[in-house]
Amino acid sequence: MNILYTDIKHTLLREFAFLKEHGFTDFTEEQIAYEIHFTCSNNDGINIDVYFETISSTSINILINGAHFHEISTHEQVSSYYQKLAALYDDNFRKYLETNDDNFMKANFELYLTKGRILNELFLHAAAGILKRKPELLHDKVIYEKIINNRPQPQRRHGGNFHAVSLRELISKSNDPSFMKHFDDHWLFIETDKVEVDIHSPEEFVDLLMSSGLDSANVDSLQYQFIKK
Repeated sequence: MNILYTDIKHTLLREFAFLKEHGFTDFTEEQIAYEIHFTCSNNDGINIDVYFETISSTSINILINGAHFHEISTHEQVSSYYQKLAALYDDNFRKYLETNDDNFMKANFELYLTKGRILNELFLHAAAGILKRKPELLHDKVIYEKIINNRPQPQRRHGGNFHAVSLRELISKSNDPSFMKHFDDHWLFIETDKVEVDIHSPEEFVDLLMSSGLDSANVDSLQYQFIKK
C-alpha cells in the first residue's frame, strides 16, 4: 500500500480510538475496487464507514448510517474540506483525464506531501472532535434517519436503484475500469436537484467532467444510475 494509505490509517486509528469508550468494535478494513473502507459499529445500531481511494488527490469520506459527515455537521473544518481539496488537486486531475500524462498525477502527489496530508489530518481531527462533543451522534440512530428523510428528492424520470455520491467521488469513477465498463451495454443517468444528464459513452462522461458541466454546489444531492441500453 502507498504512503497515502499509511498516513490516513495511522491518523484514523489515532483520532478515533475514543470510539471504544462508546462500545464500538475495532475498525474492519476492506478494499472494494479502488476504495479502502474502514468500518465499525456498536450495539446502538450506529455504523461508521470511513473510506477513500488510494490516489493522492483522494478525499476522505465519512458515512454514519448512510449520512455523509458534511450533512451531520456544518463545522468550518468539515464544510471547507472538500472545497480545499478541489482547489488543490482538480486542475491537475482534469488535465490528466484529458492528456493521460502521468506528470499531472505526480504533481498532485507532491501537492499531497506539502499540503494535502495536513488537510486530511485536520479533517479527521475535526470530525473526531465533533463526535466527542456530541456523543448523541454515537448512540441515537434516529438522527441519521431524519437527515436521510429530509434530503431533497428530485423528480425522477427513471425507477430503480440510484447511487448517491459527491461530485469528487463521481469524478474519481472515471479512473475505475469496472465503472467505465458499464458503458458497454448501459447508458448513465445523472441527476441533481437542478439538472439531469444522459451520458451514452465513456468519452461523453470524461467530456462532462472536464467541462465542469455539473454544478459543484449540488454535490449533496448528486445521484447516478446505469440503465440498460
